[in-house]
Amino acid sequence: MGCHSMPHKIIMLDSTPPPPPLSFEETTPLSITAELNRVRDYFCKALNSIKNKGKADVISAFSLALGEASAASARLTLPSMVHEDQDVRRQSNQVKDELAVMFSKALSDREIFTIMQAAASSAPPDAGKVADRILSIMIQNGCSNDQSSDHEEKLTTIRVEIERQCTEFCENINENASFLLFSDDELAGLDDLDRYPVDETTEKRRVTLKAPDTLPILKSAVESETRRAVLQAMSTKCQEENTRRFENVLELRQQCVDAMKLYNCHAEHELATKMAQADVALSFLTEMVDAYKTKLENETKLLVQLKRLELGLSSDDDEEVSLDAWDLAFYTSQFKAQFAGVDEAVLRQYFPLEHVKSTILAIYEELFGLKFERDLTAEVWHDDVECYAVFDSTSRELQGWFYLDLFPRKGKYSHQCVYPLSPSFEREDGSRVLPSCVNLGNLSPPREGKPSLLMWREVQTFFHEFGHVMHCLLADTKHSIESWTWSAVPWPGGVQQDFLEVPSMMLENFVWEPEVLKRLSKHIDNDSSLPDETILSLNNSRTLMTGHAKSKYLAMSLFDFKVHSEPF
Repeated sequence: MGCHSMPHKIIMLDSTPPPPPLSFEETTPLSITAELNRVRDYFCKALNSIKNKGKADVISAFSLALGEASAASARLTLPSMVHEDQDVRRQSNQVKDELAVMFSKALSDREIFTIMQAAASSAPPDAGKVADRILSIMIQNGCSNDQSSDHEEKLTTIRVEIERQCTEFCENINENASFLLFSDDELAGLDDLDRYPVDETTEKRRVTLKAPDTLPILKSAVESETRRAVLQAMSTKCQEENTRRFENVLELRQQCVDAMKLYNCHAEHELATKMAQADVALSFLTEMVDAYKTKLENETKLLVQLKRLELGLSSDDDEEVSLDAWDLAFYTSQFKAQFAGVDEAVLRQYFPLEHVKSTILAIYEELFGLKFERDLTAEVWHDDVECYAVFDSTSRELQGWFYLDLFPRKGKYSHQCVYPLSPSFEREDGSRVLPSCVNLGNLSPPREGKPSLLMWREVQTFFHEFGHVMHCLLADTKHSIESWTWSAVPWPGGVQQDFLEVPSMMLENFVWEPEVLKRLSKHIDNDSSLPDETILSLNNSRTLMTGHAKSKYLAMSLFDFKVHSEPF
């Protein structure tokens, strides 16, 4: 896997098509390791040069070193998420950990911290802002404490182990190839059984634990035991080995904050740079739980009533009925179908992926005044992947690139995300390194002779994730640390973590607009758009059963906060 340098000249829409930001030739464990050594060698020399320079130009020099090393890192880390070869994925994961340590050491270096402090005191506003951002990270890493080199080494050792454990945790999930076998009768209620291949040995349907396979079952399978088996398999995937890693990481994170002597717990450490500090965050979560309590209880009663009716129990019957975890999605779907007229199976017929994809891209072009040009000559890592160059539709200047990798496959990242490939920043000669990213999806794939038909939730997810693509591609930043990124990659930068989802959450609201729904929908048989009454029903269903959904998020947040704020 090589990497072309970003262009130094302005490339226009009408000019020769630009080279894509990355190439994907001869990616092997050895080539990844060799490239890591080159990145580390460059970064080490850059840091030594900064220390020798002293105060002069230290802010721009350190920022540039971060930018160049970050831009060079993507071709080393992306294979961990997408490559077909397990050995390459494993090596890429290891290299990702080593890069994280490299950046962490630089942002924990007391000598650089002292130099940066001196430079920041007399820096102009733009450089001062960047210096403040860098210094805040370094303070959070413990640089403001007067500690020995042995102490720094101890912190580094702990952080290395945390990175390793977290990477192995995620790698286990992505590499998991578990599946369940069900007869057609056990899958009764699903509208399209052919999406599940037949196992030659048992002649039953193979159901993987990927979302396109499991979500339809949890929503539509009539057999409670089938839903239970699927949810249990999902919930216990990699449980034994990952529970051990989870507990180890909790202990290591507490050791880290104890060694820094700046924070009482990891939660406090993570919230130090956020809008809400630890005490405010906890009170907010508790208040929100209380606010949703009545709604949650009322929704549970409605779902239990539906279950009683399905079991043939009247209101006069005293038999107690409980709502199990594997009942939630099923009876919520039933409730929306009965009381809001939303039928998931019917909706899918209106959302063929190719039409949804082209329409979402067209809508975002219009929203932001852009033009997307697919590059059919670009090297990609899989036949499913598409590469697009992004131009400003007015100035016609190239803005960057994005890739679409939308379907699940063995070993690939198993959730949905937008993965950064290059930050946006200026080089020393004034040329701009253009941003790029890839939308990694796990949407319902096409099958032989049948196109991909998306569930409504998948349409919302695609629209939401593409908002992140725009957030990345529209970053016109001088310093990489201000460019769009997030913690999936080892290099520092991006907007504050508590703002990361805000643009996409805002943009996602467009998907509910009747005008947008008309454009997004195209029936697979007759090309018709969603009827007006269906659009109205869909919007009416938007706030139905939100008590359970919001309470689930709040419970996850509270659990995260509690395990990272109390002695483990």
